[in-house]
Amino acid sequence: MKAMGAPFDSLVGLIDGNFLQLCRPLGLGNFRANVDLQEYYYSGKEKCHGIKFLALLFPNGMVAIAGPSCGRVHDARMLRESGWMQMLYDYEQSRTMFVFGDAAFPCNRYCQSMRKGVLTIEERAFNSLMSRIRIQVSILFI
Repeated sequence: MKAMGAPFDSLVGLIDGNFLQLCRPLGLGNFRANVDLQEYYYSGKEKCHGIKFLALLFPNGMVAIAGPSCGRVHDARMLRESGWMQMLYDYEQSRTMFVFGDAAFPCNRYCQSMRKGVLTIEERAFNSLMSRIRIQVSILFI
């Protein structure tokens, strides 16, 4: 990632979530089923039904995919449930490694994200630089 212009030596991947729109589900053929598929797959943010995937792009071009998850699941929850942060924790023997994502992801020891809130000039410059690098994981889903 350093070759792409990233300001970090220990950045091992770029992470992003993607919403894939589906037709409205009708059910499982049993109208008495306790599962409401429309509610399960509906995303209030996207205002439609769908499923979500999480992609982790490595510097060598390899991609790890987690999912699918129901459409209403937040990217941070998908990251937590994927187990990828636990893998970084378990592997951390010789050096600290972390992934980078958009502002939807938490900032902690293993995951960094875009700066939020009232930004200084340096933080705006950081967001601009990382946006140019992070776009590579976003175009995976196109």
